[in-house]
Amino acid sequence: MKIFAHRQFYISMLFLVLSALLFFAIYFFAAHTIRNRQEALLSLEMNAVSADVHHFYDDFFITLEGVSSYIKIYGTDELLHFMVEIDEDNPWIESMYFGNPDNQMINSSGFVPGPGFDLRTRPWYQSVLSEDQTIVTPVFLNATEDKLITTVATPVYDQTDNFVGVLAVDIDIESIKLYFENKTVGDTGFALIIDGNDHVVAHPELDMFSNELIDLDTLGISFDGLNEFSVHEKIQLGSFSGSALWSRVLGNDYKLLIFMPEKEYYDTLNQFMNYFIVVYSMVVLMTLTYLWMNFNKIFKPINHLVDDLSQINVKDNIGYRLAMDNNDVLDEIRDTVNKALQSSEEYFDEAKLKADQLFLENQRFKHLINSTQDFIIHLNTNGFIVYASGSGLEKIDVKSEDLINKHVESFNHELFRYQETKDHFMFDWKYKKYFFETSISPIYDQNHNIIGSVLISRDITDYKKRQAEIDYINQHDFLTDLYNRRMFIEKFNELNEQKAFPITVMMMDLNGLKMLNDAFGHQVGDEALVEVSNAFRKVFKDHFSARIGGDEFAVILTGLEKHEIEYIKHNFRKVVSAIIISDISLSISVGYHMVYEECRNINDVLKEAENNMYRHKVIESMSVRNQAIRAIHKTLTDKYKEERIHSEKVSMICYVMGLAMGIKDEQLEELKMAGLYHDIGKIAIPDAILDKPGPLTNDEFELMKTHTEIGYQILRAADDYSRLAEYALSHHERWDGKGYPRGIEKEDIPLFARIISLADSYDAMTTNRVYRSKMTKDQAIQQLIKGSGKQYDPKLTKLFIKEVLKRPKETEKVEIF
Repeated sequence: MKIFAHRQFYISMLFLVLSALLFFAIYFFAAHTIRNRQEALLSLEMNAVSADVHHFYDDFFITLEGVSSYIKIYGTDELLHFMVEIDEDNPWIESMYFGNPDNQMINSSGFVPGPGFDLRTRPWYQSVLSEDQTIVTPVFLNATEDKLITTVATPVYDQTDNFVGVLAVDIDIESIKLYFENKTVGDTGFALIIDGNDHVVAHPELDMFSNELIDLDTLGISFDGLNEFSVHEKIQLGSFSGSALWSRVLGNDYKLLIFMPEKEYYDTLNQFMNYFIVVYSMVVLMTLTYLWMNFNKIFKPINHLVDDLSQINVKDNIGYRLAMDNNDVLDEIRDTVNKALQSSEEYFDEAKLKADQLFLENQRFKHLINSTQDFIIHLNTNGFIVYASGSGLEKIDVKSEDLINKHVESFNHELFRYQETKDHFMFDWKYKKYFFETSISPIYDQNHNIIGSVLISRDITDYKKRQAEIDYINQHDFLTDLYNRRMFIEKFNELNEQKAFPITVMMMDLNGLKMLNDAFGHQVGDEALVEVSNAFRKVFKDHFSARIGGDEFAVILTGLEKHEIEYIKHNFRKVVSAIIISDISLSISVGYHMVYEECRNINDVLKEAENNMYRHKVIESMSVRNQAIRAIHKTLTDKYKEERIHSEKVSMICYVMGLAMGIKDEQLEELKMAGLYHDIGKIAIPDAILDKPGPLTNDEFELMKTHTEIGYQILRAADDYSRLAEYALSHHERWDGKGYPRGIEKEDIPLFARIISLADSYDAMTTNRVYRSKMTKDQAIQQLIKGSGKQYDPKLTKLFIKEVLKRPKETEKVEIF
């Protein structure tokens, strides 16, 4: 025991030395880690402030892009009014103006240049011309020389990509300062924004920048020798000393410098040094205390215990027990050893009684193996198969003799994985895969030693396949292959219970789906849904997407801030708008609601998201429907040249008839449009019918007649065209009530529909068809007279022949009822 005591002392001393070395190594490693962490912190701060800078300027870039598109489409006639509205809505814009190569300026602030002013010499104009892209100028005096400003400018082109001028917005330096005045770096650091002329533009800490521009030289800063994106220590910034990091922003036009004072930068490192000294002192004190207690409280009692343990002889004296000493600190060990000796004695007696019982159990097991309908495999302790039986082997075309003396892994290597996971295991045999439900139990001999194991397996392959198919169908939408509403609700509740906040529920509604179905059929509508679902998989591949209704979708996003959600929303809408179905650009309305604390009812969350979505849908849906109607009409007329010519001629005839009737202004334009779009419902009629060279059969004609109702459904879906819907529906009604689709008569038929009926019939009569030649003008007039009072309004027929066809004498044949 003396050798043991000395060894403990030497080990303790060695522990102190190694501890010292380890602590010093930890200290230097931690110091290095802390320094790297501070550098990473500065980099994160750089990224955050840089994002703020770009976020501030992004509004101006987007505004310029929108106004440029306006100029490209509508020109500059109403530009001033448009720019004034934008200027009033954006408090950050000092003024917005457009200048062309002819030195003409349109300024939202009302500024009128003097006679000697030449905008083409202004720095923003020159920079845009030289770079041919959107630029951000250094700070300079505005044209009236009363404010310091910076300008964001972009070139503008017309629809033929010809340069027409430069569009720019002025930003007051005070606006930039106000935006960045509360942005700090860490607790005490700050950021500098420097323009292309090395002037300080924004500094949230120093008030001296409020009235004039400060040169970098004033602060004693020089970027010479300072690598971009690298942290530089011991930087002197005016009266401050600390660490700094800089990078270029806004397309290299500006620089952003992040600065942190030395006290904050090194504060964590100094705290760690103090902590290290205290901890190591405690380790030394505890080690010395441990040595003292070892010698006095452990070694001596152990010597006595070793002597007593040496007297144990289980073979010759199973009843021996250790003596108990109330003053011995190791009394619990003595008591435990005595209990172990007592248990050993009882075990020896019990083992003999169970030996015979185990033998009988083995006999019953053999009979069970021979009668089972599954298959059973017996393994030895080395994993080799010593026995295999059961009708289940026949199902997988395996003979028991093929398995004997083979290692179990050659039969199925997944078996041992099953032993650990208690799951169903997969068996791959002769290129076919099976699933088995298996129980594995050890086999003991008479001395309770494990001598192998037994496996009982049942083939559940068909059940697993059916269950997997059912689970998939129950969880997914059959058309889009996205998750369904039930899975969406379960996923939200799961995240809600996990408190994975913030949770964002985003609702989407595909605009104009009903119109696509009405115009092109449900197959095209389904194609649109599938394409949109592909967009979901592309944009929301890391999130949970579901189709929760006919044209409604929803997404769950976690761990994202509002600006990230906005970015994803705009990106998704952009991806969807790029999808073209039957010449129609798709559009989707998006709304979302962010959950920051546990929510008891998902319906409340969905309602909030849905309300936000419908605020956008009211405007977007109308715009999409108007665009869709124009696209539908263009598709129809592009596909069938005769339809385009017919629609234009009917429109013009209606226009002339309207003039003859004294119809003016908006009503006259409405009549003209009604004539142009009266057959838009034919977009849903099969090509085989529209292209048929001969007369239609009864069934084909019945199908053709549905174009009036389809046209009605399409036109009434859009505000700009809804008033035309009734005319498209009624232009095949007859004066005698024998028309279609409703069979209304006389003046119950809208006036414009009666006019279209005349124009439509006259153009059809005087146009060549594959199955008949066109009529002469006189022949067509006779047909109109014949149909007056039956198919056509007699008064309108008389006026049409007299004023439009210029045959007043023929009107005497028209009877007025």
